[in-house]
Amino acid sequence: MSSVDGAVPLNFVSTNDIIGGNSGSPVVDRAGEFVGIIFDGNIHSLAWDYYFSDERGRSVSVDARGIVEALRKVYGADALVRELTARELAAEQRGVNAETAVRRQGAVVARARDGVT
Repeated sequence: MSSVDGAVPLNFVSTNDIIGGNSGSPVVDRAGEFVGIIFDGNIHSLAWDYYFSDERGRSVSVDARGIVEALRKVYGADALVRELTARELAAEQRGVNAETAVRRQGAVVARARDGVT
């Protein structure tokens, strides 16, 4: 396996309103595209159980691009990456931005995992 590309984003923070139990929830951008998975919040996000303020509270998420990078380079799960990014390849052939296609595929995978058709 090759080394992980340090330029690929692994995590990001946002002001998404979360409470305990939201870990594993998908994060979507304004266009509804899958961009990551919530896994934590800072200490200030605990107040969001009662009220929301974006001044100090932050949600912490793993970036979808980091997931793909880890699957490829850490776990050697190339077959899974090919399955998850099949739309990316088709999108490139149609001229669609590859990153957008990966995010869309992530949303499809999340819906399938949750039993949503």
